Amino acid sequence: MDTTTLKEADMNQMIIQLMEREKKKKKKKKKKKIINIVFSNVKAYELRTLKKKELLDKLDELKKELSGLRISKALGNSAKNSKIHGVRKSNYFYI
Repeated sequence: MDTTTLKEADMNQMIIQLMEREKKKKKKKKKKKIINIVFSNVKAYELRTLKKKELLDKLDELKKELSGLRISKALGNSAKNSKIHGVRKSNYFYI
């Protein structure tokens, strides 16, 4: 074989690899996160008016809901996966 044909084959292979990488990058950019917010617009003054016991009860309730959602995610029930983000964020408000 000729050395020029080997170089051309190597160049063609490199070009194909670069094109495949670009396709993968484009696929990654197209993905969008769907966030379903469970936390329903709680105002700061509403949180301040709640007593410590009420806050702790609400926090426990949200933690149970989050653990249930994580279990359903592990089992493969994808209907509630988008709620995990909202419940996790709402836990931070009650801490």
